[in-house]
Amino acid sequence: FRTLFVHFAVDVNDHQLSQLAHNFNDSKNVQIEQKDNSNGNQRIVKQPRCDIYRKSFAAEQKKKREEAVINPEINRYVLLRGVSIHESENKIKETLEDYGYQIQEVKRFHKMHIVKVMLSNSSDV
Repeated sequence: FRTLFVHFAVDVNDHQLSQLAHNFNDSKNVQIEQKDNSNGNQRIVKQPRCDIYRKSFAAEQKKKREEAVINPEINRYVLLRGVSIHESENKIKETLEDYGYQIQEVKRFHKMHIVKVMLSNSSDV
């Protein structure tokens, strides 16, 4: 990707910038559709795109990923370590169900003492 940084005056607000980006992206989409329709040939066209740079974007994305890992409504997986290689997936599932967990899926990592378990209830996490 090539990046072009454009600096605006201080008095330009976020709404105006997002409107500029939206208008630019819409106009480029229309131009590319017209080129494809007129030629009738399929070809790859690199489309310029306008996005607004935010200093806090990386921090916001990191925070969302951390919340997704912690949120039991989204993340219902649990890793179990120290599980014998000789234990079958069905045996592991039966054992956990005997302890009162509702198991949806059990997946063993190849030749490792680690098992990934997907729980049916988010409350079990």
